[in-house]
Amino acid sequence: MKKIAFLFALALLATALISCGGRNEDDVTITEQDRAAMREATAALADRISEPAEYMLYETDGRVVAFQNGKATGVYDSKEAALAEFFDAPAAATAVPVPDTSWYICRGDLAPLTYVAFGDSITYGIDGNYRVGDSAYRMTNPYPNLVGETLGLQAVRNMGVSGASFCPHPDRANMTSNILGFGGEADIISLLLGVNDFTSKLPLGEPTDRDHTTIYGCLHLISEHFKTLYPDAFIFYMTPFQYKNPDNGVYRLEDVANAVKTVAAEYEIPVLDLYTLGKYELEMNVSPNDGIHPSQQHHIDYTAPLICEFLARHYENEK
Repeated sequence: MKKIAFLFALALLATALISCGGRNEDDVTITEQDRAAMREATAALADRISEPAEYMLYETDGRVVAFQNGKATGVYDSKEAALAEFFDAPAAATAVPVPDTSWYICRGDLAPLTYVAFGDSITYGIDGNYRVGDSAYRMTNPYPNLVGETLGLQAVRNMGVSGASFCPHPDRANMTSNILGFGGEADIISLLLGVNDFTSKLPLGEPTDRDHTTIYGCLHLISEHFKTLYPDAFIFYMTPFQYKNPDNGVYRLEDVANAVKTVAAEYEIPVLDLYTLGKYELEMNVSPNDGIHPSQQHHIDYTAPLICEFLARHYENEK
């Protein structure tokens, strides 16, 4: 199918090129640079992007190629110029980079939204490259802040609590109780939790559990609360990052990630699989990294871009 789509796209090049940069074919000659940029972008779409978003940009050699619904529509001098062709209010639009590619997903409707992020110390913003007492131990920009800045969101509420777990524990904050008591404004809600349950060997439970004594049970309670109280919000879960010790002797951290995905599927809640995509292995040999908390730079390079791309691609379709 990709090859068919690629050939079809190439067949459309001659037609698409007449609209490059919003210019009319009667008064401009398309440069070879623009033609080359268009060919490169069309090939890259067929090769790298399996599900194109409605509006996308491809950046190459000083040119920006615009795509709408998988079809090239023009070549521009800048992302701003391309956004002006897509949206009535380009100043409020954003071009979200797709990690490890030259692609951007364009959105124009995220700015008025409020984002609420629930989680443990990773959400709160503990930087694993520093020690307790160091001034940088809590990073300046935890990933919720970075997501808000990138997408231009109206408000961000970081509800992360260091040491929080799904299940009750005498030495940990019970995030399930915090969530069940939350009733503030929220257009986007995320949950990243589970590594503290894992390290404390708190009960994993079974998919049929429905109380706060197991991870599965807590996930059901949280999901029901979110879906009931916020039927119009975009809710998504994230699986825990990989941990340097993947087996606690009772179950594996991957089992926690699978619990998140299993329960989320039952409630039709999308999941960003950071266990697979988080690239946490890049942090493992950084001293004095503690093996649990990603660094500020890691959130800048990986966590926040992954979340932003996830929201830019899925928000409208899933909410």
